[in-house]
Amino acid sequence: MPVDGVEFRDLDKESFDIFRREAKKSGRMTVQDLAMTNEELLDNLNLTENGKLTRAAVLLFHRQPERWFGGAYVKIGFFGDGPDLQYQDAF
Repeated sequence: MPVDGVEFRDLDKESFDIFRREAKKSGRMTVQDLAMTNEELLDNLNLTENGKLTRAAVLLFHRQPERWFGGAYVKIGFFGDGPDLQYQDAF
């Protein structure tokens, strides 16, 4: 779902830098993928809809996502070699 009132320029450059660094380190994205503009990257990750940012884009790349989504949190989990969840946390 697109978010009104948030533009590409409102997103945090440092968040994109961290994303690119970690994506490169994990090998999950190619050098060509990482060379895209931030707007192209978001579009490629399906984080835009009709030219607007999605909620996920704002939650992932805005410095203050709680400004638009009060009470939002991110839950992460770590899986070992098998399907069992080893650890989880919420932020």
